[in-house]
Amino acid sequence: MQLYMYFLGTIFSFVTIGFPASFILKFSRQGDLSAALVLLLVFVAPGLYIIYGLVRDNKFIEARGGVDTSRNVQAMVSALKKRYQTDLVYEGERMISYYKRSTFWRFSFRIIILFDLERVYINVSRFNQNDIKSFVHAPFSERLAQSILEDFQKELRQPGY
Repeated sequence: MQLYMYFLGTIFSFVTIGFPASFILKFSRQGDLSAALVLLLVFVAPGLYIIYGLVRDNKFIEARGGVDTSRNVQAMVSALKKRYQTDLVYEGERMISYYKRSTFWRFSFRIIILFDLERVYINVSRFNQNDIKSFVHAPFSERLAQSILEDFQKELRQPGY
């Protein structure tokens, strides 16, 4: 199903960029730049946004500055439990995952965190109510990942780590 969504996203982005580009060129050659600008804003900008989401979808964000793997795992689990008020954080020796289900108003999301000595890698993905990955939310997922990393850094500064 995920491959199907990537295929649809790719086709949609080509349609939203390629097809209007021919009209933009036509209007700009005729001297009607206002129509070309409207077409650019209405079709090309969302197409570029979708391409950005497809490219950034499964990328991990790397953070340095941790202590060691075991203390990093403890600090991250503590930060996630404080942030989401839950004990449903699944931790392994070098990996943590957390999944929050969707509601009627909110998409679900999955957080995957990998640890390698003092490095921490984090990825946040969002899913709709049918558990189909949403590449439209890539900038918001990146912002959430950065916020979680900030909480992790604050947790490491606490005494005991």
